[in-house]
Amino acid sequence: MDCPVKSDNAAPVESVDDTAITTPVMTRRAWHRYSERAYTGCLCAARRIGWADDVYVHVLPADLTGPFRAGAYASISVMALRMQWPLKNGQKMPATEHTGLSTAQVEHFIDTGFVKLEDAFSADLAQRCRDELWTDMGLSPDRPDDWMQPVIRVGFKTSSPFIEAANTPRLRGAYDRLVGAGRWQAPRGLGTFPIRFPSPESPGDDGWHVDMSFGIEHSDFMEWRANVKSSGRALLMLFLLSAVGPDDAPTRIRKGSHAAIAGRLLPHGDAGLTLRELSADGFASTEGCEVVLATGRAGTVYLCHPFIVHAAQQHRGAQPRFIAQPPLLPTGEFDPTLPPSPIQVAIRKACGL
Repeated sequence: MDCPVKSDNAAPVESVDDTAITTPVMTRRAWHRYSERAYTGCLCAARRIGWADDVYVHVLPADLTGPFRAGAYASISVMALRMQWPLKNGQKMPATEHTGLSTAQVEHFIDTGFVKLEDAFSADLAQRCRDELWTDMGLSPDRPDDWMQPVIRVGFKTSSPFIEAANTPRLRGAYDRLVGAGRWQAPRGLGTFPIRFPSPESPGDDGWHVDMSFGIEHSDFMEWRANVKSSGRALLMLFLLSAVGPDDAPTRIRKGSHAAIAGRLLPHGDAGLTLRELSADGFASTEGCEVVLATGRAGTVYLCHPFIVHAAQQHRGAQPRFIAQPPLLPTGEFDPTLPPSPIQVAIRKACGL
């Protein structure tokens, strides 16, 4: 089920050495103390890092590259949200006023696998989120000489700016429109955050991949799974916390690739496929898809079908790029007694059902 569009000519994935990141939490030596093999130990290591102020920064060894590295980060992201941190004292979910999406936007989501929402949250919220993330990294926007790594990853954040950004009336309306009212869990924050810095080096995590959604009890993230019902994940979301231009390491999205992945998963029923199985051919069925760059102003959000094939890339710009890439979690499995959501419609259309 190939995408009938122009092919992507992205450069091949290269490896890059990750030296230790200063603060917070885990050095390269500590990582190897927990795991001899990086990819089989990444989940174990993430669990042992410990959580301080609802944030962690983790480092993966350089021998974990391409889709394996990208998959590790995606897996840890889902694991973080599954832990379901409670809200802190005094924190409340924003009001539930809904504004929804237009019919044209919903049709675009079904056909392409994503929809771009500009001004989904305010520039002020984006600034407050960036300020906290700078503090978490122990870095400053005024000291560029300290930006030594191509990418630093910060974990799940549950302070007020992140809860507010994830639950604006416009976004809650969009969740209702794409997933169905009452069928999604209100986000309790945002994360993880792959913060990319201008660098001549490849980040080493720029392989094409699909985020997995269940089977996360397995210690090897390559055994995490996805199925045609998208059990455990309603949406992939990209929150732009800074302005992202074409040179600022925008996420690459293979337009319409969700259809090919749905067709690939269909024969495998509820069990689905592991990341190892799904990525065995390098996602060859989506190589003909047009590549769209997730660019936009701070406050833009891309709501993506859970089967969309996407990838990071090198930062060739001048200012650090801040995004969050959380899933939206469902309240349960698809309910056949309810009208199908646009997520389901896209899957059925792709599978000829």
